[in-house]
Amino acid sequence: MRGEQTRSLETGAGRGLFIRLRPGVYAVATEWRAATALERHRAAMEALQATSVRKPVFSYESAATLHGIPVIGGWPVTPHIIAPETSRRTPRGVVAHRPRRRPEIGEVDRFHTTTLRDTAIALAASRSLAAVPPSTTCSPQDACEMTSP
Repeated sequence: MRGEQTRSLETGAGRGLFIRLRPGVYAVATEWRAATALERHRAAMEALQATSVRKPVFSYESAATLHGIPVIGGWPVTPHIIAPETSRRTPRGVVAHRPRRRPEIGEVDRFHTTTLRDTAIALAASRSLAAVPPSTTCSPQDACEMTSP
């Protein structure tokens, strides 16, 4: 039965009824097109997590979605993760980062993610300062908090 379902989804994707997010994970095309960029990014993250042998550690813009950090300039299409230390291969359809310093890892909504502090630092280091929201502040004691503008 599973093979028939997969073939039906693949056929539907070929006809434009479904969008393939990852092997075995599809979205209804009309819902996908109606979704916001943030919703599509979150769906891509969920698809990656559902199809990964090990839970990925989301970072950069993907971690920002989990922490509620707004990203100026739009959400990327592909999820951002910290590359596993034990692998040199990068999964297809993701952006894998290999930071010099291993970031602290936490969990938000069942997702492994870089901490708010490390996410804010990574975004500030990788993007124009104009793209980093001023509402993310870190104290000298490395405690971060979100404040309303």
